[in-house]
Amino acid sequence: MNLRGAVIPIYDLSARFGLQQTEASERNVVIVVSVHGKPVGLLAESVSEIISINPDDIQDTPPVDSRNTMDYIQGIISHDETMVRIINLDAVITAPEQVIS
Repeated sequence: MNLRGAVIPIYDLSARFGLQQTEASERNVVIVVSVHGKPVGLLAESVSEIISINPDDIQDTPPVDSRNTMDYIQGIISHDETMVRIINLDAVITAPEQVIS
């Protein structure tokens, strides 16, 4: 993706989590984040809400069946009576390449 003259890699979150590649849709979004000072894009099917969190509120992730998913989750927080998973960006970016061109 070209972002203000710089080409940045795009990572398909669905594929990273062991699911099917994200199908093209008008709702698809690219979330631009900084990992180790470098911008990267995360392809997602949609974004429903953006929230700010206090790092002190992050709790350990309870064990689940899928080891692949656990590698990508840093922790969880409680938000509006639901549990929200916090993505471990380092794990997502350093996982075996599945970059979308």
